[in-house]
Amino acid sequence: MRPGRAHLFERMHELAITQSILQIATDEARRVGASRIRVIRLRLGALTDIVPESVQFYLDALTRGTPSEGVRLETIPVPVGATCGGCGHSFIVQEYDLTCPRCGGTGKITQGRELQVDSLEVES
Repeated sequence: MRPGRAHLFERMHELAITQSILQIATDEARRVGASRIRVIRLRLGALTDIVPESVQFYLDALTRGTPSEGVRLETIPVPVGATCGGCGHSFIVQEYDLTCPRCGGTGKITQGRELQVDSLEVES
């Protein structure tokens, strides 16, 4: 396989994800009587391996010729967070270290896998 093509195949899973994001946004826009989606804000966890530029690329392709053509993706990054099983302290994970900074116990990941539509900007 030529260089560059592997990247294309690695990013193909984002097409299905983008289709789902767009469906959620379209359903909500219809529910509130909006005719056009201008912005989709997406909560995106650090552990999702989703590349926002790829999602925007697919949004551009999927909305071409529709009322939502030109929709802009804005991401709200969600860092990896954990909660200590020993003392209950919640903390942001640094360099994949799940050691609790308060007591030295081991934390369990509690955030960073998010992939959800947070809000929309629409027009009627």
